[in-house]
Formats: sequence, structure tokens, C-alpha cells
Amino acid sequence: MSGRRDREAGQATLFGLGLVMIGLIVAGFAVDLWRLVEVRRNLAADAEAVAAAAANGVDVAEYRATGEPVLDPELAAARSADRAAEVESSLALAPPKVELDVTPDRATVTVRATVDLVLLDLGGVLEPIEVVVQASAAPTRGL
Repeated sequence: MSGRRDREAGQATLFGLGLVMIGLIVAGFAVDLWRLVEVRRNLAADAEAVAAAAANGVDVAEYRATGEPVLDPELAAARSADRAAEVESSLALAPPKVELDVTPDRATVTVRATVDLVLLDLGGVLEPIEVVVQASAAPTRGL
């Protein structure tokens, strides 16, 4: 009977270590995935804020002449510049890149940021993940 115990000694320890390793990998996925979701949510809010600011760049002369709100690309870029600068300095690790595309009827903002994986990339093997968010806004007539 003692011979069988000697052969099985340490199997529970190895099984426990295996479970701990699997738990750490699952926790790493959860933490890094939640971080990606959080960064995407923040970037989406920032992109919407920049697009809304750009949509306020209505060409007043055109509006008075035709009654239609038309965006002035230079004014829209100027109106959104402060908010875009805040977005570009918002993340401490890698600042996001803000791109603004203005047409006469719509302002579209694209925000790109790279997110480093924290727990899953302890060895430096995995590449950072790029998060891209796009928002648009259009000028509307007031009441």
C-alpha cells in the first residue's frame, strides 16, 4: 500500500498548479478585454464630442442666404480643435490620433488608439491592439 502512495505523491499539487495557471490566463483575458472595452467606450464618447463641436461650424452667410445649415470646413475644424486636442492628450500610454473629415452636410471624426495588453503580454510577444472609433454629426436647424 505504501508503494502506491509513493507513486501518487505530488499529483494533487501538479493538478492544483495547473488550475492556478488556467485561472491566471482566464483572469488575464478578462482584464485585458475589459480594458479594451473601456478604451473603446471612452474613445467613442470623445469622437462624438469632437463631431458635435465640428457640427457647430455652420457657415452663417450661407445659412442667412438659403436657410439651410451648411458646414464651413475651416470653421468646423476650428470649433473642434480644442476638443480634439483634449482627446489627443487624454490617454497616458499612447495618445490617440484624431482625424476630422468635413463635408457641407456632415462632420465625421475617426479616433484611433493602440492599447497594450497588460497581463497577456508579460513576455512582450503580442502586438498592441488598435481600437478605431468613428462618429459623425450634422448641423440642424434650430426651433
